[in-house]
Amino acid sequence: MFTRTVVPAIFLISFASAGVAQEVVGLSQGKFRVDESGSATYSIPIVSPAGRAGVAPSVSLTYSSSNLVEGPVGVGWSITGLSSISRCPQTPVHDNGNIKQVTYTSEDRLCIDGQRLILRSGTYGAPNSVYRIDNAPFTEVTARLGSSGNGPKYFEVKNKAGETHYYGDVSAVSNMFNNPSDAFVEPGGGVAGAIAKSWAIKAIKDVKNNYIEFNYAKDIASGNAYVSSIKYSGNLTTGEQPFAEIKFNYEAYQKGFKGYAAGKHTYHNKLVSRIDTKIDGQEYRSFFLDYEGSDFIEERVMLTSVQECSDSAKSSCLPATSFEWNRPPLSSSGKSWVCDSEIGAPTFCRWQATQSDYEPFDGYRTLVSGTSNRDYTHVFDINGDGYSDVIYYGPAGYANGYPYSTWVARLGPDYDAVESLLSTKGANKKQYALNIDYNGDGHRDLLVADSSTSNWTVLSFEEDNRYGDLCDNNGPCSDYIKVTSPKATDLGVVATGLEGNAQVMDIDGDGYEDIVFRTGSQIKAHINTGSGSFTPNVLLYSFLKTVTASTMNGHYESQTANMQSSSVIDVNGDGRSDLIMKVTESDAACYDGSRIVPMIRSKWECERDIGGVWVEATNTYHKLFIASGTSSSPSLTFILSLGLGIDTLRVADINGDGLSDLLYVQSNKWYYRLSDGVTLLEPVYTGMATSDTLKYLDQFVDLNGDGRTDVLHATVSGNYYSYFSRATSNGEWIDFEPRGEFEFPLNATVRFGDTRGDGNLNLLASWGDYWREYYRRPGTKEYSINKIVNGFGVETKISYKPLSDNSV
Repeated sequence: MFTRTVVPAIFLISFASAGVAQEVVGLSQGKFRVDESGSATYSIPIVSPAGRAGVAPSVSLTYSSSNLVEGPVGVGWSITGLSSISRCPQTPVHDNGNIKQVTYTSEDRLCIDGQRLILRSGTYGAPNSVYRIDNAPFTEVTARLGSSGNGPKYFEVKNKAGETHYYGDVSAVSNMFNNPSDAFVEPGGGVAGAIAKSWAIKAIKDVKNNYIEFNYAKDIASGNAYVSSIKYSGNLTTGEQPFAEIKFNYEAYQKGFKGYAAGKHTYHNKLVSRIDTKIDGQEYRSFFLDYEGSDFIEERVMLTSVQECSDSAKSSCLPATSFEWNRPPLSSSGKSWVCDSEIGAPTFCRWQATQSDYEPFDGYRTLVSGTSNRDYTHVFDINGDGYSDVIYYGPAGYANGYPYSTWVARLGPDYDAVESLLSTKGANKKQYALNIDYNGDGHRDLLVADSSTSNWTVLSFEEDNRYGDLCDNNGPCSDYIKVTSPKATDLGVVATGLEGNAQVMDIDGDGYEDIVFRTGSQIKAHINTGSGSFTPNVLLYSFLKTVTASTMNGHYESQTANMQSSSVIDVNGDGRSDLIMKVTESDAACYDGSRIVPMIRSKWECERDIGGVWVEATNTYHKLFIASGTSSSPSLTFILSLGLGIDTLRVADINGDGLSDLLYVQSNKWYYRLSDGVTLLEPVYTGMATSDTLKYLDQFVDLNGDGRTDVLHATVSGNYYSYFSRATSNGEWIDFEPRGEFEFPLNATVRFGDTRGDGNLNLLASWGDYWREYYRRPGTKEYSINKIVNGFGVETKISYKPLSDNSV
């Protein structure tokens, strides 16, 4: 058996391997290559009959190691050869500084396959408006029918080859298309034919009116549309119907994805099981797709083989092309069929493991010792080398024979040397230190201050003009590595709100992190100019009532593994940071019976002048503010109060839709509120009870890389239990399934970091003056293909290395 080996990286792939020749999958070709981003890719063309005058679709199954989405062909795979126009948000670059998420109104913008449509004439989104595409100057896009408010019914896209591509509802174009409105894809729960969230490719015709027709299986309630067939070799002039076809067959995807976008449902619940190509109704080829599917919530769906046959009956088949994957060991548990119901929702049934055998980590080591101030320790990559570093205030060495302390960074991957940050700034306020990328270089920095009347100072590692060698242990050295050195930078703005009322946010959506703070009854900001400097106070919001106390920096993201700072909190998905703030407000009013008397401003005036009753009240709420305004004039808009009696707020993406959801404790029970892209939905009990002490120990982390946040739940037994989040029948209800107990002393301080530079987050725990690292399959790029065996038995082995590896 012939074997070839290629080595990708972060997970870049070595470009020396990019010239691997095409391989044969039966009679069709499978092609491996390394793309420009360093990802391993593999493509299998779907063999189909030739079309009239060469007009035929080009459809492939394509894999990319950088794609961790579990789509209609499992993890990493997609169907190429399709296209769509979709609604997309306003951005500062294209919209004069405006930022606005999709709202299904005339304020939405349009993108074709992710590229922005640039208006050439007419009103944006209105009938007969004309657009161009930046990288396709000879392509013209025209919106047709519909209205300015609801958007077009369809689009015509003409290119320099003389082709016309139609997107959306083409009822007005020709009566020859089957189900002409199926490419007009409504948002989940929308009204048929009213407003589209996207306009899928429906037809392509050439200059002779030979055409290709795309058909879809659409479910308006779920907001999804799957390509069902592609028919071609018809002619619009002669009226000849297509005689060739590619047909897609699906099976149910029970674990599925259910989330939200712009206030509407979005579901994914099907997997491609077989693709048939036909000519004159007779099967020409059939491609069978097999998966390593699992009924256990923590295990993902991976394509394991593609086999080409002469027909769907498998009368004659060529050897399959098979794929082997990097993945954790599969569970050996039994399973049972379980059904639950929620008021107002369909009964939800699924397979559930009968044994709680999941282990989130398979080993540990002492990462670093001789540290201090564990409760105020930060873990992030401060020097930009790809390894998370451990940063704390503590002993740094001796000066004139006496020990001294500063902020210290223990740098990965070795963590042994004490690297002083050369500053004692914020030493007495270390519990209020924040992290920020103050100059946009992609490295996290430490933000500190001595008091709320002193200036903010950034402690960072920055490149200087020196170069050095970087050597592996007993290995080769790399020359001309840029040297970084610690640096303290006075930002020139006062640290107002330092003690719990300052927050790092990207309030204007420009990609640079700002400092937001409360002063009195106002919320203000120091806006990052992008050059490492910050503006004076910019007003964002004024409270109508008197604010007597507040907590802006509630560390709501601190126990969520993949949230390095509060700047990533984004409830509505517009790319700007949103704010959750605990506020105590005092208010007073004059009552005449049950009626509030307006314009009365004092107790004396109320009681003496009108004989009323003066009532004073103080209430404490958690409030949600959404970033608003423009990039040049940002502001905050109050959305809702989260209720009384809640505490221990945490922010995480529970259902994997990219929106920030909220979890909190009330009466020692964990509740969640999902974001629908506009606001937060009503609270739902997770099924996890806690206590006054245990609630602060729960950790929120995506344990299996599916994009959904799972829970390490502290239990009365003194251990953690792993709970996985699962989408249910209606998307508003999340099932948290317990899968295993993890022995772990609960008196530890916990952090998360990529301590091995492999892209995996490990759990760090400290009980004193050292940190222990808990890891799982270190150095492994999970859910990536590591071997391809084609129909001739030729193996292509793929090894992955992270960008932090010196040999890459």
